[in-house]
Amino acid sequence: MQRGITQNIASLGISQVVSKVLVYAFLIMITRSLGSELLGIFAYLLNFIIIFDVVMDYGMTPYMVKTIPGDKGQSASYFLCPLIIKYSLAVLLASCVLLYGFFIELDPVKQNAMKYAVIVLFTWPFFNSVISVFQAYERQDLYGIIYIVRNSLLLIITYIFLSQGMKVGAPLLGYAVSAFIAAFAGVFWIQKRFFTIYGTGKIKAGIITGLLRSGLPFFVSTFITALYLRIDILMLSWIRGDIETGLFKASQQILEGLLLIPFVVGNTIFPVLSRIVTEDKEQFAEIYKKSVKFLLFLVLPISVFITLTAKDIIGIMYGLKEYSGSIAALQLLVWYLVPNYLNYVSLYSLYAYSKQKQVLVVIATGFLFKAGLTLFLVPWLGYIGSCYTGIASECIILAGYSYYGKNPFARYFPWKDSLRITAASAGMFIILWLITPYTSFWLKIPFALLIYGAAVFIMRAISINEVKSIAASLAKGQ
Repeated sequence: MQRGITQNIASLGISQVVSKVLVYAFLIMITRSLGSELLGIFAYLLNFIIIFDVVMDYGMTPYMVKTIPGDKGQSASYFLCPLIIKYSLAVLLASCVLLYGFFIELDPVKQNAMKYAVIVLFTWPFFNSVISVFQAYERQDLYGIIYIVRNSLLLIITYIFLSQGMKVGAPLLGYAVSAFIAAFAGVFWIQKRFFTIYGTGKIKAGIITGLLRSGLPFFVSTFITALYLRIDILMLSWIRGDIETGLFKASQQILEGLLLIPFVVGNTIFPVLSRIVTEDKEQFAEIYKKSVKFLLFLVLPISVFITLTAKDIIGIMYGLKEYSGSIAALQLLVWYLVPNYLNYVSLYSLYAYSKQKQVLVVIATGFLFKAGLTLFLVPWLGYIGSCYTGIASECIILAGYSYYGKNPFARYFPWKDSLRITAASAGMFIILWLITPYTSFWLKIPFALLIYGAAVFIMRAISINEVKSIAASLAKGQ
């Protein structure tokens, strides 16, 4: 069983990396094709779609994952009943969007884009229900394959639409069509391997009421989290318009791929922390320390390097003509990764202590702080204000997690090692800053690795054996 869990996690990790690469290619393609203003419109609509998707799910996914494999006689019904609820909510939300577009005077580009966004609303519930089945049967391999299929289609279909002259509608239709095709492929797998949907699933009032009742707590949690993650783009668009939203989005999406690192580490250590939290506090402390040290060892030099090479990165990925304004945003926003990486370890540690309610309080506080600071900074500083808001809100989240986990976190945090890693990163910054005018971007990469490696060795921040030990501990955690 342990071996199967390990293989599932490994399969999911590999598929997530592949999916991230495909999404990265998709984002670079549309960013270069649309320009900052149209990218701002797309980012605004996509963030609304994601929030609406949380509303349509209504926290039902955990209930589906729990019940579908347990009652084989009603598996099809547990698949169909959530779809009924999701599409009822989709009709309601789509009607609101269309009415908004009808009564509020918008330019033709936005009006047209909103219609494509409505199409996406009617395809994502189907796709999400299909992948919930794979989660329920612990088939992370199929779960990952479906995402790879969807993201591959997203890249290809969007490219075709862009080549035909479409603008904002191209990525939105790409999302809709790719999700629809991938979902049908998933249904084929479900029919073949798990249960028959057609002819056996029935709509039952008892299941629907059970879904609505049990889904509410999960919905509140996921909805608040979604608002916290998406409010910056939405408020920036409302206050400063599409161009600044596009410039901010262009810098933000460069960093999104780097969030996979703490996500994988957190998901790896969580099962172990949950098991040993009351049994072996010394091992808990060791895993916590190693995870924090490992993430700081990665995130600090990454942040330093991106700060010094932001102009090169923006130029290579998007072109400086349209996105030169994103350079300063990237140089600032990259530093939100530092508290964010630490937040992942703290989050999963709090989950291990069964402090889910406290986590929700912290995220809700972070959302209110982020919204309030955005209202203060963005009218004054524009999208640069959103960068400061992102860093400050992650620090507030970190402070909240530290407060609720103050006993274990204060005892276990590797302060001395963290200071050494910080000093090594500072040394790397100084030397790399001095040689930056005389080297190309591609030469800066090996120079940065050599300089940081030497600084780490001199400061004795972390040894090769420690890196191997951390990797082994994480692998054991799987």
